[in-house]
Order: sequence, then C-alpha cells, then structure tokens
Amino acid sequence: MNTIDRSGESVEAIIRAFRNEHNIRDHELSYEILKKPSKGFFGLFANKLALVRFQVPESSDRARLFTETLLKKMGISFSNITSKMEGKTLYLTIEGIAETGFLIGKNGSMLETIQYLVNRIFEGDRKLERIYLDADGYRERRESQFLHKFLPKSTRSRFMAKPLPWIP
Repeated sequence: MNTIDRSGESVEAIIRAFRNEHNIRDHELSYEILKKPSKGFFGLFANKLALVRFQVPESSDRARLFTETLLKKMGISFSNITSKMEGKTLYLTIEGIAETGFLIGKNGSMLETIQYLVNRIFEGDRKLERIYLDADGYRERRESQFLHKFLPKSTRSRFMAKPLPWIP
C-alpha cells in the first residue's frame, strides 16, 4: 500500500476530493486523521488546516477485496482468496469453498459470469489488463480433461507421420 498525505480546510472535503481523484469506493478507503482543523482566534488568525494520511491499496488488493465482498454478499463461504500477478494479468484463486458446485455453475458459467463482472469493474485500471478467477483448481482440471481427449490421437499422428482426421 502507498501512503499519501493531504491537507485542507475540512476533513470531509479532503476525503471526498481524494475518493473522486483516485476512484476509490468507501469500503476500499483507509485513512488516518493526523491533524484536525481549527479556526484560530475569532476565526481570523492562526487558522490550522486538517491533515489526513491515506493508504491507497494496490490494484490487485482492490480486485481481491471486491471479489471477497461480492462472494460474501452472494452468501458463498470460502476460506481465502489468493492473488498472483504476472505482468498486467491478475490470477485470483478462491480456496476452501463450501458450495463449489454453486460457485462454478453448469460448465463453469457462474465462475465465468463473476470473472466478467470483476473484469468490467476494473477495466479502467491501467495496471490490470485481465483478471482470471479460479475456484479450487477448477480451470486446471478442466484444461487437463480437455487435452486428455486429444493427446493419444496427436501422439499417434506424430509417430505415423501423416495427418489424421479430427472429429469434434
């Protein structure tokens, strides 16, 4: 997390301006009031400005926090969400899910829908290009099942040195 200090005439105005400037929602905002404003002598002399220190979360933390909040509001219980960043691609893995079938959906449709929603929310963020969601290793299992059907035929084609027809 990065920290940024801001000063102004009122704490509320500083917070509102910071939220608008950084496109941060209320649940993502973390701040500490270092100095409260004071009017001084009769409101004329020795006015003191307010000083607020903000902690700005990284893009990956914001996406993870949003996904956690979304799943909790959907009523899906899980133990944790791990995030891994590779370049501009973020991989979020949801672990310890009680209702894995509900989260994945039929042929992964629910997981794809949640992934689409998270990508739409963070599409304006320049630090993130794509976000992938996985639930208890579902995507890896799905890829291995898909490739498992075609591996014997591809090895046979390679050894015979001639093309074989692929039936979809």
